[in-house]
Amino acid sequence: MPSVEVKPKFSREFVDTVKPMFNGERETFASVLLAALIKAYGPEVLEWDGLTIQLQVKDDLGVEMPRRVYDQLMALLSALTTTAVYTDVAVFDETISGLNRKGIGTEQDAPSVDDMAWAVAEIGINDPEPVGRNAEQPWGPNIRKYARAVLDDEGMPIAPTVVGWAADRPIAKEGMDDASYYAGAWGNQQERANEIDTWIEGQMGKLIADMQEIGIEIKD
Repeated sequence: MPSVEVKPKFSREFVDTVKPMFNGERETFASVLLAALIKAYGPEVLEWDGLTIQLQVKDDLGVEMPRRVYDQLMALLSALTTTAVYTDVAVFDETISGLNRKGIGTEQDAPSVDDMAWAVAEIGINDPEPVGRNAEQPWGPNIRKYARAVLDDEGMPIAPTVVGWAADRPIAKEGMDDASYYAGAWGNQQERANEIDTWIEGQMGKLIADMQEIGIEIKD
């Protein structure tokens, strides 16, 4: 492990707030965990390996991160420091699992649309202009196909806004000769996508509140 010299910027209030987040007693978001580390140690924390982070948190906060918290944090760090999440389906799948506190490196079922949408949203707010990726469409073709398969698995031809790059799939008209019936089916599918959009907005509100609690103001 490389030697790390840091000057932590801890106040008692900060420690009391972040300890239950890092020890798993209080669920929060990977963005909040990473922001707390950057606030304490500076942006160079993005270059630390996982073991260094674990030991520094243990030394300064007196807590050991449970695996689900560690995986959550490392999933975001990996997404910010490599481009694999945008091109490699296996990495994308594990990142979804990690950011939703469901573990990494274990056999998992296919992610839910909700989990996928949240992971994409959280990556997006932390990495709005991924280095080395097309600014207008950073997600590679294999990821777009995989995202569409996840949507299809839940019978969602219409994608939530955050994964709108997984192109909408027209609803089959077989057995829907009645135009009003077809319109109703389309409306039901749009309502499901809208529900996820609303849930994502709620999650973002909670994330902002947690950020403010650790002393970070979100202006936009």
